Amino acid sequence: MIFAFLSSAGKRKRPLPALIAFLLCSSLLFCGCSLGKKVDPYVTKAPAETGESLPGTLIAAKTGDKWGFVDSNGKTVVTPEYDEIGASSEGLTAVVKGGKCGFVDSTGKVVVGPVYDGAMAFSEGLAAVRTGDKWGFIDKEGDLAVSPAYDFVWPFAGGTAAVQKDGKWGYIDPAGKTKVELRFDYAEPFSGGFARVMSGEKYGFIDGSGKTVVQPLFDAAFDFSEGMARVKTGGENGLYGYIDASGATVVEPRFSDATDFENGIARVMIDGKWGAIDKTGETVIEPVYTEFGAFGDGAAIVSLDGKAGFIAPDGTYIVPPSYDDVWPFSEGIALVRSAGLFGFVGRNGKTVAPAVYEDAAAFSGERAAVKTGGKWGYIDTAGRTAVAPAYDYAFPFSEGLAAVEAGGKYGYIDRNGQTVVSPEYDAAMGFRNGLAVVGTGEKYGALGKDGKTVVPVMFDEIR
Repeated sequence: MIFAFLSSAGKRKRPLPALIAFLLCSSLLFCGCSLGKKVDPYVTKAPAETGESLPGTLIAAKTGDKWGFVDSNGKTVVTPEYDEIGASSEGLTAVVKGGKCGFVDSTGKVVVGPVYDGAMAFSEGLAAVRTGDKWGFIDKEGDLAVSPAYDFVWPFAGGTAAVQKDGKWGYIDPAGKTKVELRFDYAEPFSGGFARVMSGEKYGFIDGSGKTVVQPLFDAAFDFSEGMARVKTGGENGLYGYIDASGATVVEPRFSDATDFENGIARVMIDGKWGAIDKTGETVIEPVYTEFGAFGDGAAIVSLDGKAGFIAPDGTYIVPPSYDDVWPFSEGIALVRSAGLFGFVGRNGKTVAPAVYEDAAAFSGERAAVKTGGKWGYIDTAGRTAVAPAYDYAFPFSEGLAAVEAGGKYGYIDRNGQTVVSPEYDAAMGFRNGLAVVGTGEKYGALGKDGKTVVPVMFDEIR
């Protein structure tokens, strides 16, 4: 897989939803980010979403208006020739050249020449490609598996792909054989053995054979989760309830908002307040909260009477609502804010560090960046000072190192505060797979964890 980084300038674009995080060459939509030139060091802390680094992994680098690839030693493997670099999936990366799409492998070798007008990332060994205004699928050798004949398609999921032709949707198998007749007004990919389909303006569900298991009766429907599907009736301002896989109503529609079931409970809203129910529809957490976040690691953020805290799935408080703001637990400790100052609290509800800091960030690598007296440093998980506050800004640790700012320049320190890379760069990013992007002026390169230059700082953008 191609090793990708965010460019270290400009504002990060919002990732596309999973089902549409693909490359459309004509409109240049990417699941990675292509950012502008203005340096905003804050956004440089987070690398782009990528897979694991593998031997032979490449880095996409831009010179002028063309993209090429360098290896992890900074050696040019593919000279800049591509107009864009798209999504990587299943070992292949989409590229654009002369307005046409193709794919290269993890060595930069062209596997599918740039001949298609559009392409999506590979899924289950096949990638959707567009010729003219028709979509089909190719395999990883570039051979056509399904001839371009459809007006639109979704990627394969569970051995089937939803396809549209002449205004109707159905499903095909990897050989292009029709698996479910094209008879729906809209269709979603299969999930958990069922697929949401639309007939007229109503949603229902079918099974893998195409048999209707839930009649199209709902104004909105969502994928099954833990054997239950959230559905909506009553139009735009209707109410939510839950059905089982047979289509039987298990929880009558009576909620103005609702979420999918998670570990046996679902969050629901009644009269503008959030609570939770079990799979029988019985209330397990009374609807009294103005905000009720998802349960992450057994803790959900709730707000009550203008104060925030954490609640367990059984409705007991982990941290009673007593703070102005709280953030999710990270490494067992949550960042909290009270009276404009920041502190930390553990899962046992006890204070790890009192709210005395001017600013702070969540724990990462057993260190949390904190600001006091106008300078940034770090504390450990016991709330003790680990790195004295001496920096203009401090970023979270990644792979044992953290980017810090001093005098408008960026460098790196280790967990003990020892300088590994002196502040000399105009921008810096967190480490990923042993490399971190750095920038000087409007040029970017990459460093290894020993601080040595791996990719020369000479490129206009790096992914």
